[in-house]
Formats: sequence, C-alpha cells, structure tokens
Amino acid sequence: MPPRTHAATLLLLALLPTLATAWDIVRDHKPAASILLPNPTPPPVQTAADELTNYLFQITGAHLPVSSQPVPGLKTIRLGTPVTNTKPDEIRLKITSPDTLELTGDQPRGTLYAVYELLDRLGCRFWSPRQSTIPRQPTITLPDTLDYAYAPPFRWRQAYGEPSLDYRWAVRNRLNGGYWGQPNIPPAWGQSYAIDVGETLTLRWVKSKAHFANHPEWYAYRNRSKKREPGQLCMTNPEVRARLLEEVRDYLHKHPETETLSLCGNDSDQYCQCTNGCDRLTQTHGTYAAQLVDMANFVASSLEREFPRVRYIILAYWTTFGAPKGMKLHPQVEVCCAHLRDFSRTAEEDAYYRDGLYRWRDLAPNKRLWIWDYNACFTDFITALPQFRPIGANMRFYRSLGVQGFVCQMPWGSCADWVDLRGWLWGRMAWNPDLDEAREIDSWIDGTMGSGAPYMKRQLAAIEAACKGHCGPYAVTAFVKSWLSTNAPLALTCLDLQNQALAATVNEPEAHATIERQSAALLDALIRAYRPLAKRLEGAPRQLPPRAELIDRLEAIFTKHKCSTYREWDMPVNLIKAMRKEDFGIKE
Repeated sequence: MPPRTHAATLLLLALLPTLATAWDIVRDHKPAASILLPNPTPPPVQTAADELTNYLFQITGAHLPVSSQPVPGLKTIRLGTPVTNTKPDEIRLKITSPDTLELTGDQPRGTLYAVYELLDRLGCRFWSPRQSTIPRQPTITLPDTLDYAYAPPFRWRQAYGEPSLDYRWAVRNRLNGGYWGQPNIPPAWGQSYAIDVGETLTLRWVKSKAHFANHPEWYAYRNRSKKREPGQLCMTNPEVRARLLEEVRDYLHKHPETETLSLCGNDSDQYCQCTNGCDRLTQTHGTYAAQLVDMANFVASSLEREFPRVRYIILAYWTTFGAPKGMKLHPQVEVCCAHLRDFSRTAEEDAYYRDGLYRWRDLAPNKRLWIWDYNACFTDFITALPQFRPIGANMRFYRSLGVQGFVCQMPWGSCADWVDLRGWLWGRMAWNPDLDEAREIDSWIDGTMGSGAPYMKRQLAAIEAACKGHCGPYAVTAFVKSWLSTNAPLALTCLDLQNQALAATVNEPEAHATIERQSAALLDALIRAYRPLAKRLEGAPRQLPPRAELIDRLEAIFTKHKCSTYREWDMPVNLIKAMRKEDFGIKE
C-alpha cells in the first residue's frame, strides 16, 4: 500500500471511536493512557514527552500523566524503548499489547519523530513558526493493529532559510540539518546533523591570509593576470600537499569525533592553470574538478590507516561541477553537487545537471552523493518567482540516485516569496518523497490563508504558468521582464486576487498577516515592471495604482512584519530607497 494511502487509512481509523478494535489514548476529554519514560530519560525523549502531552492536551483538553512507572487503570504509551538495527532517524509506532503503545526509533531523534508522526496522523500541522493547525476533538483512538516502521531516504535534511531560525519548527517538520548554525538544534531536541561541505581550501586549510605573502607559489597561477592569486590553491604543489596533510592530520587528532571533513575549493572559479601539473590534470580529465579529486584522493590515501572512518567531502560546483573523465574517488572521498539553474523546472528536465549527477555518482565506489541545492532568487528574495512545485519530483529523483542527503538554500526575510511554504514543503518531501506535492501545497495554503486561500491559489497558478522557464538564482530584472512586463491583464488579475484575499480575511488575523506578507512579492514585481505595464495600459479603462503608492504599501509591509532581508546581505530599506529613484526597474 502506498505510504500516503496507508497514512490516510490510519487517520480515518483514528477518527472512529466506536470501532471495536480501537486503542484509546483519550476518551471524552479524559486520559485513557499514561506516558512511560525510561530511567534515566535521555533529553530528546523528555522533549518528546513534553511535545506529546502538550499537543494531546490542545487536541482534547486531557492531561496525560507522565511517569517512570505504569499508572494503574490506564494504558501505557512507552517512549524511547530501546531498539536495534535501526536506520538513521528511523521511527517505530507499535501497539505491542492491549495495554501498550510504543513510540520509539533511532536515537537521538527517532522518538521525537515518532511522536510527530502520531501527531501528523491526528491532523496536526506545523505550517510555519507563526502558524499551526491543531484539531479539536474529545476522543483519540488508534487501531490496535498499529505496527509502523519507517526510515527517511535522506540522512541529512536541511532547509536553510527564514523559517529555520526556529529550531522547534524545523524539528517538528523532521528537518535535522544545522549547517551554518541555522537552525542550531540543541541536544534536548535531537541535535543538528550536517555534512562538512563548506569552502575550506585557502580559508580553513592552508589559509591564504596567513601564507600568501610568503608563499605565493602555494596558490593558483592565472593565465590572464600572469601571476599567482590567493583564490585557490596550487593543488599539485608538493609543499601545499604536505602542509594540507599536516593541518588535516593535526585537526583530526584534536577532533577524533569527526565523521566528515571538507576539502572543498573556495567560492571562486579561479583554479590553478600552472604548467607544473595543475593544467595537465585539467586538460587530461576535462575539468578543474580533477585538481580537487586528485588532492582529496591524496589526503584520503595518506590518512586511511590513521583515520579509516573519516569521509572527505569535495564540492562539485561552478567550474568544478563537471566530473573528471578517467578518474575514480577514493572510498573515503565523497562529493556534494551544487548547480545554479532554472528552479521552475525539475532536476531531470535540466540535462546538464541530471547527467552531471549521474557521472559523479559513477565515480564513487560506494555511489554516495550529497546535494547542495537552491530554491531562491538571490538578487531579490521578495519578488514573485515561485519555484517550489518541482521539489517533490526532485526528491524522488534524488532518492533514485541514492543521494544521502542535502541542504537547500532558500529565501530569507519574513516577506520573501512563499518563504514559509518552501521550507515546509522541503521538510515534508524530504521526509517522504511519495507524498503528493500538489496536495501538500494546497493544504498549506488552506491551512495558513483561511478564507483568502481560493484567491491566492488562483494567483499562484497564474504566476507559475507565466514564470515557467523564467526562474533562476540571479538576474531578477530579466526574469520579471520575461513573465510580467508585457502582460498587463495578468498584472491586474493578480492584483485583484490579492486584494480579494486580503478583504476576505479581515476577521482572520493570522491568515490576513500571512497573505499580507506574501503580497510583498507581487508588489515588488509590479514596481519593477511598472513602466512597461503602465505604457501598455495607456487609454485603458483600468490603470495600475500610482507607482509611489505601490512603493509605500511595500515599505509598510516590510516595516509591519519586520522583514530583515531582501537579498543576500542587504536590508529592505535599501530596496525601498532604490525603488524611489526614477531610473529603477524595467525600462521597456
């Protein structure tokens, strides 16, 4: 039975209290079970108990007792029962006897995730750090045949964006990643999991700030400037290799707990072109990535006896995305792939990205891949460029490739385009790629936008259709021009739908605030495309509101909702200043 059908069946059974085989948790607002904790209680299991009692009380009004001993007269929900042979983050929900339900799993997060699985089946949804849906009912029952075990296909699951500032929201949506410290999941909530995949060569290892002045020959020679530059290492230089090996060995001795270690190039395309060996590697194998692979293989083979469990991570990104021909990765070297692309299309529709992933997978003896993904326009997080619908198809493709896990860079700023939906959908699909993403998107809009949901769904569908093939990580003006600047009827329709959604939710504060934050996306796009749109509407019975009025509305939304960011490392106040200049936006 497909997972979503299985879940739906269990939920239906949970809502049938008259069922003869029902296992009661709460009956008529009164506890029918108690929660039993192991002694001693691991902190994440205690958090699981706190979360379960809190939400069961919100659902039913019943306070379930929590103790280290069974409570006479009540059934028992055992949390954190020891289990063996689990996969990472595996969960188990099982009624083991007429009186006992076990919620447990792989430690440290499995018990917490098992609790959230149960709450999910009862209809709880944690849409964003600000909004959730908690059903209200007097009775909770489960079928006494409940026996469910599940392990997510991806070990590392991270949505790096605005909602992830709240680690509780991330954990409730079973996102475990904490790379760059966001979210910083404390031990009591299961601790962050991350792969060390940042740019480290010249920054952490063989630092250019410390050594370039005295050893320029350690760094990349560039043909264009005809000199050494500090952006990348000269990876075939024997002294560089010796220094790198010394630094890595010293680090691993001081940090024996290390599982993964980054040997990734700097965020630069300025790889070495020297004739001492680097250019030969590049030319022989067809890509600058050959330099990274050769150096990582050297480190791994040199240290394999001392540190047999450490995995060394290289980043296939930009000029190193192409896999080198005729090379293989050392068994302890793994690759994380990153490619900036049109995110309105699925990963499989992008032949360069798709084929590149296959080639890198085939270089690895263990076929392991990691992904550094993107779902944002980095030159303007705010503007209307919805790119999230392919997330479900991408998850299924990544699973078929054997991808181990990923981080996805997403928008920042409380008013960024569909920012909370993107993060929530990423978490749902990363946990279970077999979910129906269209249904999930609809449920999020229904759950957060109340009476305004029908209007916002129509607006989203119209913008998605116009944007298809015109969404990417940069060049925001070109993208907005391509889908909006020549389509005045679409602009007016989307504005009308937005205003109708706002009007429909005046008595629904949370939904109204969510729609208001999302309305910043269309306002941003209209301001960017204002001149060509206004020209096309000359003489028409319907005109756009004055440009200054649109800017005032956008500024008010930013201020009201404390939007901190509109693009990487820049504040909305600077966007508003730019918009008020006469030369801002598309010129036609």
